[in-house]
Amino acid sequence: MSQDAENLNLFVAVNYNMSISKWLEKFKNCWQSHDVDGILSLFYERVAYYETPFLKLEKKSLTEEWQNIVDQKNINLNLEIFSSFKDKHSVIWELSYFDKENVKQKMAGIYLIELDGNGKCIYFYQVGEVLAEA
Repeated sequence: MSQDAENLNLFVAVNYNMSISKWLEKFKNCWQSHDVDGILSLFYERVAYYETPFLKLEKKSLTEEWQNIVDQKNINLNLEIFSSFKDKHSVIWELSYFDKENVKQKMAGIYLIELDGNGKCIYFYQVGEVLAEA
C-alpha cells in the first residue's frame, strides 16, 4: 500500500471516529438532560432501531420508548468505543439511574451503531442486561 493510501485510510478512520465520538457525546448529554427531542434528532427518520435483539421499534414506538428518560434521576452513562470500521461502530455502555420510585437501576451492554454521511444514526442495535447491585 502506498504512503498516500495509508494516509487516506488513517484520515477516513479518524474522521469516522470523531463523528461517532461527537454523536455519543450528544447522545449522553441529551439523555442526562432529559432532552427526548435531542436524542430523537440523532436518528434517521427510518432508522432500523432494535431496543432488544428481537424488538425492532418503529418511529412512534421509538418516541414513546425515549419518553422514559424524563423520570430518570442521577443518570450516569458511560460509553466506550471499542471497535470502528468506516461508519459502523461497537460501543460498550454502562448505565445507572434512579427511577420514578427512587429505586436504583443499573445495566450494561453493547450498542451497534451505523451513521450516515450526515452523522445520523441509520442502524441502532442494543444488547444489554440488568446488573445486580454489589
